[in-house]
Amino acid sequence: MPAAAFAFALLLASILPPPSARAAKIASLVATYSDDEDHDSEGDEYGNALPQPDTTITVHPGVALEIENFGGQISVKTWDKDAIKIAADHSLRDKVILEKTGSALRLKVKSRRFVPAMVRYRITAPRWMKLELSGVNTDIDVEDSKGEVRAETVQGDITVKGSEGFTSLSSIQGEILAQGVRGRLEASSVNQGVRLVNVVGPIFAESVNGGIVIENAESDSVEASTVNGPVTFEGRVSDTGYYRFATHNGCIDVAMPEQSNATVSVSTFSGSIDSSFPVTLKKIKSRRFMTTLGSGRAKFELESFQGTIFLRRPQESRQSCDSDDGKDKDEKDGKNKVESGDENGDE
Repeated sequence: MPAAAFAFALLLASILPPPSARAAKIASLVATYSDDEDHDSEGDEYGNALPQPDTTITVHPGVALEIENFGGQISVKTWDKDAIKIAADHSLRDKVILEKTGSALRLKVKSRRFVPAMVRYRITAPRWMKLELSGVNTDIDVEDSKGEVRAETVQGDITVKGSEGFTSLSSIQGEILAQGVRGRLEASSVNQGVRLVNVVGPIFAESVNGGIVIENAESDSVEASTVNGPVTFEGRVSDTGYYRFATHNGCIDVAMPEQSNATVSVSTFSGSIDSSFPVTLKKIKSRRFMTTLGSGRAKFELESFQGTIFLRRPQESRQSCDSDDGKDKDEKDGKNKVESGDENGDE
């Protein structure tokens, strides 16, 4: 492997939390492109992406699709046929290779250059097919999959719409959008936001330097946390549900019906608690309060070290983390507001 490629592989591995299978995989991906290089000078001297003929291959249920792409895009749509159609735009210096390993089909690129290949994949796969998609500088899009979907990239956005089944989405420098997804959903981004819309099923979402927005969700298990950013939740509350939202430097905005059956635990160190409907806050310990709605069956845990925690009705406008309404205005609007530093908030 050329020294430059090896150094780049080590750099990528250092970005992700070691020891990590993801870091090893990305580093391996860089090494694969470097080792496969054939330094011929044939092809487009400018390295322009050129359309390639489509290839359609018959597949049997149970076969998975794996795509590793250093840079470019992976776009997957689905159909009802037991066949996979592959189209790829890339330089003439690069060659797309399809391998079969066990019960999986693997797409990768053999490059004739020192520079890793840039490929735009356009795939049509059976709805049932399991998808494992990964890249470095790659955007990933998936539509209407009924099989398991795993997508990860270092620098790129990930969008999944209409999938059913387990879905795992991860990016370092990119946004995550999941829309109309049914089944267990795990979504994470280090330096961008996560947005989940019209999702049904258990949810786990996290970020470091980005916000998390969950809209119109139906779930009895939701966990969302970030370090620097807001967390917003709007969705149906299950009587048997568990909901945990946490941020270090940001607000938490939760929309829930007044008729919800929930026990809500709220904690903030240097922020406040702001409810647009009447609640009775009972102090549990310093800077931690609890309120019960209805029978209190569902469990909510809301924690913000430095930010306001909002409780509001679903039909009310989403709160801004930058807003800081005065106490008189809150009383006029019928809001309950408790400052974490007031005499009722500390022991």
